[in-house]
Amino acid sequence: MTKLYSIVKNLSEFIASRDGVVLTVSAISLVVSLFQGEDASFNFAWVATILCAYYIVHEVVETLVKSHTFSAELLVLVAIIASLYIGEYLAAGEVAFIMRLGETLEKRTTRKTRSVIENLAKLAPRRARILRNGGEEILVDASEVKVGDIIRVLPGETIPVDGKIIRGNGAVDEQALTGESFPVDKGVGDPVLSGGISRCGSFDMTAEKVDSNSSIQRIVRLLQEVEPTRTRVGRLVDRWAAWLVCLAVSIAILAFACGLGLKRAATVLIVFCPCAFVLATPTAIAAALGSAARRGVLFRSGDTLEHLARVEIVAFDKTGTITQGKLSVAAFKSLDSAFDDSEILALAGSVESFSEHPVGRAINQRAKEMGLRFPTVDKFSYLPGNGVEGVVNGALYQIGSERYMNTLRVDLTPARNDSDFQRVDIGKGVVYVATEGKLVGFIALIDVERAEARKTINAVKALGLDTVVLSGDSKKIVRVFSEKLGFDAFRGELLPEEKVREIQAYQRAGKSVCMVGDGVNDALALKCADVGAGLGGVGSDVALDASDIVLSQARIVDVPYVIQLARKTYRTIKVNLTFSCVVNAVAISLALTGTLSPVYGAIVHNASSLLVVLNSLRLIEGRRVEETTS
Repeated sequence: MTKLYSIVKNLSEFIASRDGVVLTVSAISLVVSLFQGEDASFNFAWVATILCAYYIVHEVVETLVKSHTFSAELLVLVAIIASLYIGEYLAAGEVAFIMRLGETLEKRTTRKTRSVIENLAKLAPRRARILRNGGEEILVDASEVKVGDIIRVLPGETIPVDGKIIRGNGAVDEQALTGESFPVDKGVGDPVLSGGISRCGSFDMTAEKVDSNSSIQRIVRLLQEVEPTRTRVGRLVDRWAAWLVCLAVSIAILAFACGLGLKRAATVLIVFCPCAFVLATPTAIAAALGSAARRGVLFRSGDTLEHLARVEIVAFDKTGTITQGKLSVAAFKSLDSAFDDSEILALAGSVESFSEHPVGRAINQRAKEMGLRFPTVDKFSYLPGNGVEGVVNGALYQIGSERYMNTLRVDLTPARNDSDFQRVDIGKGVVYVATEGKLVGFIALIDVERAEARKTINAVKALGLDTVVLSGDSKKIVRVFSEKLGFDAFRGELLPEEKVREIQAYQRAGKSVCMVGDGVNDALALKCADVGAGLGGVGSDVALDASDIVLSQARIVDVPYVIQLARKTYRTIKVNLTFSCVVNAVAISLALTGTLSPVYGAIVHNASSLLVVLNSLRLIEGRRVEETTS
């Protein structure tokens, strides 16, 4: 019943629209014309012809004036004029009506994509509550917010810009931006996105990304770039349509010259109209883009769908793409009898509490979760690329990488000979703890793969594609993740330009590559690949700008979805083109033999156009595609 109600509601809204009124009146006039007698003083088919042919005349004139070329609409117009000339008013009205119906369906299909923009634009707040000196609250336009401004968000208000909470807390609803089903608890230090809604609690935040750089505006801008642009197939169809105009007119003239009569010549023009042929590509592209946009996948152009349908290899970055990009402590152990295991973690946690490095935050967080007491730290120092050091109870402790330990001439043999170390070292990063030139313990960390990582890789491989990891992490770590998740190949310790060289090597071998990444170091590879897919939300601005596809909800499970959608789109286009060519060929033969009259020729031709549009519209839901990847 709910679906029936939705259908009735949509139909009533359509009938009430301008296009709906024109088509409804035209349809009624054609039905009346069908039952009119031949001696009627006025044929109501003229009503449909005039109402529906107006836009055809407009398109023909615009194309001739602006680009000085023929278009498919010109052949349609010639067919309508020829039908009117020989008195086949119903045929003329039918051709004009179905062309207008096809154009309206195409426009409404494209509008599905555009409606996503309108809905997102409504989320963008117009006002912001800025705190001035002394805590005075001032309401200003959201566009006037500057980076560094302190903004107060009250319960029920929409967050105006991207930023970070500095005071207070709240439950923020970011479903429209990230797809998170429930409000997320946010506190001091947590990032918040523009367009999110504070469902409960109030907080003060520092503005970090404002105006056009905010999350909501970036998504809107990306969507505005998503147009059903002409693909290579579409441009080829356009060129063929121009030739078909000349061919159709030539055959009609030849038929008339051979004595087949003006009626058969007019019928040839009617059935020869390449309406279905021209509608085959743009309707399918528009429907696919609309379906993807509702899932949170944004394409920069219709061409991307065509490239994606031909992809043979999918390359993934590791950190932040197939993993969560958030380190956690996997194990820790003391290697000195003067310390127990928890003391090693407490020492490291206390020193790392002064560090903003992800490794330090992970160690500090784990120590806090265990409720360990932090000793006082003096003389903290951060050594970029190596680690940290600090004085605890009068002793200097150094915490860092193997390279840092080597520069300090610390012997790591006790760790390497430890059975626990040998078990946790594979695939994990290790931080060493030393004092007075002696190793006293180690802490192993790991970046956990995304929950959907294995499912995604299996789904991509099920499509017959090869998978590869291209990462800057150590080969040992990359190998473990690759083998665990079932990748076909992996490359580790790659600089950004080396990722590009790996992709170019595949391309030189004749392979089409889709690169999936999220960070600044992936931008070159995303740009170099045949198709670049950037993760929104967690992805860097540079990576997203370099991408052909933006997965705005940062779900890598959308990768097999978009590939399957691209393939289905191009299968639909091929079916549309083949069907329209076969129908036209049969109809022309029947028209030349006199089997097909102008009226029935119009019905056959226009029915094929309508079927092509309806076939494309099946992509708008994408149910079958989504079921296989969700």
